[in-house]
Amino acid sequence: MLLPQLFYSFGRRFWRGVLFATILFAALMVSLVPMANASVTWTLYNAKFLDGGTVTGSFVLGSTDQPVSFDLQTSGGETIALPPRTFSSASGGTGALRENNDYLFYDAPTVFHDATSDQRLDLHFPSPLPLTGGTIALEDTSNFSLIRDDVRSGFSGEAIGVVSTVPEIPTITIVTLTLLGYAGFRLGRRQRSIIGKA
Repeated sequence: MLLPQLFYSFGRRFWRGVLFATILFAALMVSLVPMANASVTWTLYNAKFLDGGTVTGSFVLGSTDQPVSFDLQTSGGETIALPPRTFSSASGGTGALRENNDYLFYDAPTVFHDATSDQRLDLHFPSPLPLTGGTIALEDTSNFSLIRDDVRSGFSGEAIGVVSTVPEIPTITIVTLTLLGYAGFRLGRRQRSIIGKA
């Protein structure tokens, strides 16, 4: 059977179904980007204070540019008033939030500025960290402090952000298989009809 004859043998209803399935599949593929869950992991490099203290670790920002997880450690420097401290979302003993260009990590996960003895790490950047990642320098107004008391400042270093996206692959896979199954069903049904008439 020649190709034009094969094309017309399936009829208009079949090809309308194929066209509909193709358009639907294309629309779903285009929607893949907004369906992705994007986050940025920011890792500190060469982050240190004037007194020799350092900060190491990383934190993850979600799509709203708020910290969703973090693991940061301070060490060295003048440790009598400000001993080494770990701010970790895994421990349940600290909290985090963004205020303008400041990313704050602090004691007491549900109450900010609740006690005069709480420790706080304030990472200050020239502007809010972009959701596209990159390398951003820390500003020297960043500090590690006891709220309303001792402050360790004179900060330097940078943060490097890496974007991570997790597309909803299972949803796309299910829809794709459904569309292919529909097209195969229509094709098989049409072929059986042609064979029955032969």
